[in-house]
Amino acid sequence: MKFTSFLLESSDNDALDILDEYLMDPLKAYKITPAVYKELMKDYANEKEITLYRGMNFASEKDYNKFVEDIKDNKVTFKSISSWTRHKTTAVQFAKTRPSYMEYMDDGDMELIKKATKENESVVGFRGIILKTTIKPNAALDVNRTEIAKEDEIILAHDSTVTVDVINVLKNSDRIKEEGIDKILKQYVSGEEHVDQSMILNIIKNHADKLTDEHKHIIGKFFLTIEAEENIFTVQVKKAFSKTENDTIIVRLSYENDIEKYQNVFLKDDVDQYNLKVQKILKKGLKELTDTLYKYEDASKVAIDWVTNTDRRKIFKQFDVYDEYKKVAKFYTKEYNNLNDEVRDSKKTYSKNDLNDFKNKLERLLNSI
Repeated sequence: MKFTSFLLESSDNDALDILDEYLMDPLKAYKITPAVYKELMKDYANEKEITLYRGMNFASEKDYNKFVEDIKDNKVTFKSISSWTRHKTTAVQFAKTRPSYMEYMDDGDMELIKKATKENESVVGFRGIILKTTIKPNAALDVNRTEIAKEDEIILAHDSTVTVDVINVLKNSDRIKEEGIDKILKQYVSGEEHVDQSMILNIIKNHADKLTDEHKHIIGKFFLTIEAEENIFTVQVKKAFSKTENDTIIVRLSYENDIEKYQNVFLKDDVDQYNLKVQKILKKGLKELTDTLYKYEDASKVAIDWVTNTDRRKIFKQFDVYDEYKKVAKFYTKEYNNLNDEVRDSKKTYSKNDLNDFKNKLERLLNSI
């Protein structure tokens, strides 16, 4: 039996196995032959008209130009199968970067990614492209209809010629040249476009001398915000207490202390208002921390961590909450440890008077913060 005839006679299960291999490893696209694709289309063709997107990233200007030149009258042909998605946001990610799985990356890809990160570029390599098309029912393999789908994916057949709209996805530096800083920042403010962290950092790094006070205020609103879901500089005193096996309470306080690095692009009033907000949050966090920890018997380890953690001390010093912080640190390293020592040495449990005395001292401390 010839190999081609075997594929023509392959069952749906055989074809699904091959598709599953491809979904796990895109380098095995060659296994989805025209015969296998035809078999899969019998049961898993798209049922409705669909608008599709395909994101492509080009490492060099030469690669980009070659692909664009092959698009004639808005038509492009893919010799092998081609993967598409219903979601533009997914296509954008493919347009912005190289393959994200380490096993598919060569040294060149890794260098391009490092370079883009270092230069605060949102696109790896030279440029990205998003292709947009609409297909009729029964025109493509809808992987989502199978039981082995890993993500939203539509696969077009070999030698498919597709009518497309072409959307360029530019690097930050190219967008700034074409559109200008003012237009980009105002699109962020209006909500027309989602704020891109790398774009803001690119503007700060390369164009700080061109920023007006209005621009600085916009950038300040992005950075100097406590509530923002995506905020480069955040101060969060979270009530995130998790008990470990020995009942120690772990308190997490996260802060990326890069605000001083970009101080030159912030307006003084914006910084002052931000600092006041942070102070309130830190003080509230200290109260919650202190009030919660006293209920647990092994809080001293947490207190020691708070005293010895250099980065944490920096945060409280920077936002003028250091005196309050020292009160809490002292309270736990002295009062609480003494109480624990007494209990441990006498091999007894906490008495009601011990706990009441401790609670009274704690309440006086909280009232002073």
